[in-house]
Amino acid sequence: MTTFTTRSDLHDLPSISIESSSAIRIKYWTVQEYHRMCDLGILDPTERTELIAGHIILMTAKGTPHVITLQLLATNIQEQLGRSALIRTQDPIRLDNFSEPEPDLAIVKGSILDYAERHPEPENIYLVIEVADSTLKQDCEVKDKLYARWRSLSLENRISRNTG
Repeated sequence: MTTFTTRSDLHDLPSISIESSSAIRIKYWTVQEYHRMCDLGILDPTERTELIAGHIILMTAKGTPHVITLQLLATNIQEQLGRSALIRTQDPIRLDNFSEPEPDLAIVKGSILDYAERHPEPENIYLVIEVADSTLKQDCEVKDKLYARWRSLSLENRISRNTG
């Protein structure tokens, strides 16, 4: 396995391994290019995709245990937090110009209308949760590194529990 990361502005992003016997050049897509492809119908709207480190990733179908686990988590967390934070499930977050993952659950600042024209960014995010069964390897090898880049920003965020 050879790992290719060719752009200097991507040096801190998690790399995705590609098997190859010869050197190849890889196009890293930006969030803007990714959205444009969606708008133009280049990406099939029935296929769930996310942009990770400049790569367009096809997302795995959700099984029943995954769906139930996520619903239980979201419900329990929302009951605990009340209106002190917004719970988003399987919605995009924008981490940088090359990554717009769709974590299973994100706890973010503000209300729904705060994100009417943009997705939450690192300074808006308290916590990201991935529920993994069939995607455990990818989540541990790629997404955890991607999310870890923003850990110092998220540590500064605080949630005050609504006790009323």
